[in-house]
Amino acid sequence: MDDSHSDATSRREELIAFATKHLNAARACVPELEALLEALAPKVKSIHATGLISFTRDLKHDVCAIEAILEELRRQQTPAERGEDEADLDVVWKQLEPRTTGAHQSTIRWRAVRRCANLVAVKRTFQGSSRDSRRAAVLERSSNSNSSGDGGGLPEHERLQMHRVIKEQTKTEVAVVDRGARWVDVCCITAVRLVLPNLVRGVHADVDVLLEQLPRIDPGVQLVVEDASSPFLADDDLISGGTCRSGLDDMIRTLVGDSRQMLTDTLNLEHTVLVDLISDLTHLRLASQPWQSRTTRAQIQEENARPDGVMAPTLYPLLRGRRLVCTHEAAEHFHEMLATVGTPTERERGRLLVPYHAAERDATPAALRARFDALSERPPPTDVQFPVEILSADERWDVERVRHLVEEGEDGGTDGVHGEQRPRLPQVALEIVCRGLLKSSKLSTYMYGWHRGIVTVTSNKEIRAHMKTWVEAGRRSDDDRGPQLYCVEVTRNLLAKSAHPPPGWVCAADATEG
Repeated sequence: MDDSHSDATSRREELIAFATKHLNAARACVPELEALLEALAPKVKSIHATGLISFTRDLKHDVCAIEAILEELRRQQTPAERGEDEADLDVVWKQLEPRTTGAHQSTIRWRAVRRCANLVAVKRTFQGSSRDSRRAAVLERSSNSNSSGDGGGLPEHERLQMHRVIKEQTKTEVAVVDRGARWVDVCCITAVRLVLPNLVRGVHADVDVLLEQLPRIDPGVQLVVEDASSPFLADDDLISGGTCRSGLDDMIRTLVGDSRQMLTDTLNLEHTVLVDLISDLTHLRLASQPWQSRTTRAQIQEENARPDGVMAPTLYPLLRGRRLVCTHEAAEHFHEMLATVGTPTERERGRLLVPYHAAERDATPAALRARFDALSERPPPTDVQFPVEILSADERWDVERVRHLVEEGEDGGTDGVHGEQRPRLPQVALEIVCRGLLKSSKLSTYMYGWHRGIVTVTSNKEIRAHMKTWVEAGRRSDDDRGPQLYCVEVTRNLLAKSAHPPPGWVCAADATEG
């Protein structure tokens, strides 16, 4: 009986140590998650859509459950005092094991998320598509895989055997492995980092084969598989937990994605932002007219809803205290567009803001600003550079220049080891240009910002998603990065020809009187 009590005591101590280890790791994550929730909530349309609330709630629930079990284990100091035996500890283990497993998995996931930036979600399933379309895509993939005889169509007995092997080492990743090949079809993802913290290479040959084959499930997707032995998960900072206040603040800023923090001292302005800066809708209080487009009327009403408007208070703070430049091609395109569609005041503001023509080039900045301010009810503050600096036209941006910057580099410094010049543009930049994905002034604008490592400011809401897709599809390594883009969430049309009714326009009131 004494031996039985001794064994029970030893096992009880092991359970306490085991539970305490997982409890301490999980507890450290809770205040970090709560701080992220507080910072992220005002920045997103729906904090529930991120999955962060349920993720935090589940982790706290596991923490409370482990605390309760530990309290019960520690209540009696000796097994004899409560007649404890192995059967009692089996019951405790059945209660403890799922809670520690859940806490451990949440802790590992959170510590991996901490390595990321611009958080979208921690728990989200097939956002943006209907259940029927997802089911159809999965069934189609399954049918094709089973009929093709390739790696995705393993015989049923082999697939079941592989699952049995995997389940010996992991409980949560089985579904990921089983459905991973189908996810990329449904979600149209071009690059994925698949983190499998409960799998490890070198333990079982079948698992090694699985991890080796996973990146090949779709040639159109770059899949990086991280197992428990990968540097991504083996990093000391990731495993140790615990973050100082300053480190926590930096981490949260990175996860929330405070885009203003990324603004560089020099900003490269795309022509859409130049349009925002000179539009009559930005600078004047206008009355919407029935002949105007729905978009123009909505923008006028939005501007009139606030005393200082919307566009100016949104854009000016981004530009204050920074050098503002645009490429020669962007300036050229900007003035060609104004000559066709701008109102007289929009054209004049454009000539003053972007001094492309001789008369404005010869004028002083003070004279240009004074005239611009006279044309605006919402002029830019004095610490916003005026006018915008037009870059030299000596070297035009085209495919050959991009090729030169990729292959040989220019003004890129040295590698710090061999003193060799480094290219400042990655190979993917040349691929984007050669495919004709950027035309005219856009090519010069985005390639210049990319080459110089400065932020390009645009109000084109589509270009950021397009650029991300293009870069992900053509990148050669994790070190390849696209251009730094800041997308202004507000944009304004030129008032242009809608300042006056079109020829033959008849007001409804006039038509009634006639």
